[in-house]
Amino acid sequence: MLPIGSAAEVTPVSEIGPDRFTLSTIETLMND
Repeated sequence: MLPIGSAAEVTPVSEIGPDRFTLSTIETLMND
């Protein structure tokens, strides 16, 4: 299983969840 970050990059938003989930993940990664 790929890490959530990699999964978000290679998996369509519709596959992993709502847009806000992806945005929140990206924001967390950038802030961190």
